Amino acid sequence: MLCVLIVPPKSLSIDLSPPVVKAGQTLTITCTSSTSNPASRLSWWKDGDQVDQDDVTDGGTVPADYGGWSTVSRLTITPGVEDDGEIYACRATNMLLDEAVSDAVTLNVLCTQPPLRLSNSLHLFVFLSVTRKPSYR
Repeated sequence: MLCVLIVPPKSLSIDLSPPVVKAGQTLTITCTSSTSNPASRLSWWKDGDQVDQDDVTDGGTVPADYGGWSTVSRLTITPGVEDDGEIYACRATNMLLDEAVSDAVTLNVLCTQPPLRLSNSLHLFVFLSVTRKPSYR
């Protein structure tokens, strides 16, 4: 008699690469599911709407605890300053059990404006009203 343990995913981990998000630079968000048997199906969501699969790379599955599988998926985007505060979520679903778990990350997008350079003989008075986050150096 063959006994198969059916395990739903219990958690996800989400990682950003690079960890500091800058406007106009490519960002890869990686989602990894905990053990699941059968392997979980991963899906990506932005502010509640499913993400276009053209931006998603299937990272495959690797053996995990209890004879299950850990699934990896990567979402690659180029955020702009308008994406600051956007919520990206990953959902892992065990299709056999129809059970799912989700986790999310909120983007903190920094500006990447070049520094202002002035000649020594020029006097400039600037009045600023900040509406965006400063750039990260």
